[in-house]
Amino acid sequence: FILWQMDPRSTLYHIPALFAVRGKLDTSRLEAAFAGLLQRHEALRTAFVIRGEEPVQIVRHAVNFHLERLALPWQADPGDPRFLERAGKGFFRPFDLGEPPLLRAAVGTYGPDEHLLLLDMHHIVADGTSLAVMFRELMDLYSGRELPPPPQPYTDFACWQERRRASDEFQALEEYWLREFAGEIPVLELPTDLSRPAVQSFAGDTVEFTLSEAETAACHRLAETVGATPAMVLLGVYALLLSKLSGQDDIVIGQAEA
Repeated sequence: FILWQMDPRSTLYHIPALFAVRGKLDTSRLEAAFAGLLQRHEALRTAFVIRGEEPVQIVRHAVNFHLERLALPWQADPGDPRFLERAGKGFFRPFDLGEPPLLRAAVGTYGPDEHLLLLDMHHIVADGTSLAVMFRELMDLYSGRELPPPPQPYTDFACWQERRRASDEFQALEEYWLREFAGEIPVLELPTDLSRPAVQSFAGDTVEFTLSEAETAACHRLAETVGATPAMVLLGVYALLLSKLSGQDDIVIGQAEA
């Protein structure tokens, strides 16, 4: 929320998605499915505002959702970057965190039974795990399937977190890490092939790879041997890689709390 306040016009913390849909598409039913999804999940009906000096969440009882329509060129190639750029122009735009829903969708037709579905969400109400749940439920609602109530409202989870933060165990952990970072925090100095720009641009790339079956098995064996999880082993490998590249021994890695 604080990052959004610093630059409300930024779309950096958005989660955009684009899907090519083939076959008959009932846009009215799709719009109703999105509306049902918003009604199921409080996070999608949450506003984020400042009260006093603190950011707070306000869950709306109901919010209006409108499926936007895209004017697409007929017989366009969905693999053409120019087509995708034109389709998304004006759709991917900043959210106002005080005005839910922080989710928008648009659909357009570009050929016989060929459609384009665009989604945009703010990261403050969704992540990779919740997106998988959302897409599955959206398809169920569109198909007319009746879904059971969500197992636990997000507000219950937030209350549990607050109780946990007030516990003696959490306070001891917080004091430990505050002592650890009381001094100067080391800055990671990685070798680069280009000079750093004066202004951060967030322009980057992604390198994807897959562990083989043998490598995955070895990771699990090592984790079991040392009493850790595979995620902890992989995080250790990542820290070792950064250490080798930078020549530094003290590596600070941020990780979101699950």
